[in-house]
Amino acid sequence: MSIIAITVLHEAGIPIYKRFKKGKERPIEPLIAAILGLANEVGLGDIAHASFEKAGLVVLRGVYEKELLLSLLVDKVSYQSYIKGVYLITKIEKSVGKLPDYVTDEVITKTKNIIDYCFDRISRYDR
Repeated sequence: MSIIAITVLHEAGIPIYKRFKKGKERPIEPLIAAILGLANEVGLGDIAHASFEKAGLVVLRGVYEKELLLSLLVDKVSYQSYIKGVYLITKIEKSVGKLPDYVTDEVITKTKNIIDYCFDRISRYDR
């Protein structure tokens, strides 16, 4: 499981921070918003993960801050991707605290610092 990108969003679809491992950055926020919207419209609830031909997407919602969404774009969905996602979203929730109804510079900065600090550390164990 190799991480391609990490995206943090507000539930309203507002991007908070996105980081790609390497290569060309792609807009994945519309994909996440579309999947979440479709799942809610059909009454399926939240999405856990989606598999595509070339990659997989793991989506996690904050435990305390339900409006906080973290997605990992990975080459293959595995339990390791969930563990890494839970680790990251927990650190973000603790740092940000109560998430406001809108995205502030403080939320962006704290999220960016955590993702940038942890990205190389959690990518080190990719296989």
